[in-house]
Amino acid sequence: MATPTKVLEYAAMGLPIIASRLKALEDLFTDSDVLFFEAGQESQFARCVQELFDNPARRDDLVRSVDSIFARKLNWNDERSAYLSLLNRLLARGRTRPAWDENDEGVEVAQ
Repeated sequence: MATPTKVLEYAAMGLPIIASRLKALEDLFTDSDVLFFEAGQESQFARCVQELFDNPARRDDLVRSVDSIFARKLNWNDERSAYLSLLNRLLARGRTRPAWDENDEGVEVAQ
């Protein structure tokens, strides 16, 4: 997944997000979470900015929605589990036990 870092930074700062319509972002967010515009369409971008300027309630709704997504989908425990699972699948050839254990405090190679 290649998500533009600025989008995640804005979400962490509690800012509403206006972003180019990219597959990586559409995989995480819907039109209810982020104001999307087509890349290179300055007039669409300007309309998004105007919408947020004119509608404080919409700004608040977008921020709440993205906060909810981060709490559900992108929390560290779930991401860590998925990452360790991926590493173990990639390293599983010839091993009888996982290289990394989800319960380890630190991530280190088991001998």
